[in-house]
Amino acid sequence: MILMVTNERDEHSNVVASELGRKGASYIRFDTEMFPLRAGLTIRFGDLQEDLSLFMGDQRVDLNSIRTVWFRRPEKPSGMEMQSLQNSRLNRRRY
Repeated sequence: MILMVTNERDEHSNVVASELGRKGASYIRFDTEMFPLRAGLTIRFGDLQEDLSLFMGDQRVDLNSIRTVWFRRPEKPSGMEMQSLQNSRLNRRRY
């Protein structure tokens, strides 16, 4: 699977996504503005396995299935999203 890391206003990524779909390629688009309010990342390590997942709304992507990353034009989260990120850092739990 291909992970496209870009932004919401990147129209060129839409063209690439259409072409990938036409060719039957498996891909997921991640617009960086979504993080951390509308997207999240889970990382868990166990004795025999690991769970690396990207969540976007109701969609879950197993990051172990990613074979290629196209890092195009990511953007920083908005001010509100940055405040939420800072708050989550203050509230995270240690395991």
